Amino acid sequence: MLYLNVPFLEKDEAKSKYARWDPEKKKWYATNKKYYYRFSKWIEGELVATNNVYIAVMDRECWKCKNETPVYGFAVRSKDIIDITGETDDIEEYTGFDTVIIPISSNDVTEEVRKYLSESTKCEIRFSRTIKKSYFSNICTHCNTLQGNHFVYDEVDSFTGIETTMLEENPISYIKFKLVNDIPLIYEAGDHIVAPPVKIFDENNIIESGISIE
Repeated sequence: MLYLNVPFLEKDEAKSKYARWDPEKKKWYATNKKYYYRFSKWIEGELVATNNVYIAVMDRECWKCKNETPVYGFAVRSKDIIDITGETDDIEEYTGFDTVIIPISSNDVTEEVRKYLSESTKCEIRFSRTIKKSYFSNICTHCNTLQGNHFVYDEVDSFTGIETTMLEENPISYIKFKLVNDIPLIYEAGDHIVAPPVKIFDENNIIESGISIE
C-alpha cells in the first residue's frame, strides 16, 4: 500500500476514491497499485517504488588521490517502479535501463537507507565549495575527500563511469532493503533514453541488509 499526503479539507475526496484511513498513523492510504494514478494529487513525485530498494555500490577512482574508493547510489529496479502519470507501464522499456540509480543526496533516499550509509560507510554531510552548500555525499576512504555527485546522475553510465560491457571487471553490488509499504519517488524517468537496453542488475550481487522500510 501507499500512504498519501491528504489535507484535512480533501479527506472526503480521498475517501470517494476509495482511499482508506489508518487511525494509528492518522494518514490516508491507497491499497491497489493498479489505481495509484487516481491519487496523484496526494503523491509527491511521478513514480512509486514497490517491493525493494537498494544501495548500489561500486569502486571508482578518487579524483584527488587516484586510489579506488567505494561510491554509493540509491537504486530501484525498473520493474519495481510504477509510473502514476500513465505515460508508460514499463519503465525499463521506456528508458532502456533495468535499474534507476539516484544520488544519495536526493530527497528520494529514505531515512533508513541514509542512516545505514551514515553508520556503515564514510558517507556524510559535507560542504561543497563547488556548489556552495552542504549535502550528503560520498567520501574517499583513503584521503577523506568529498567525491561529489558528478558520477551519479540519471543515467547508469554516469555511475559506473565505464562501458556497461566491462562490469564483469568492476561489478555493482546491491544492498537490499525490503519495502513494507510502497514509497513515492520524485525522480523523473525518461530524461535519458537508450537503445539497446542496458542491463546492470545482477541477482548474484545482492547483499541483504536485513532492514525493512515502512
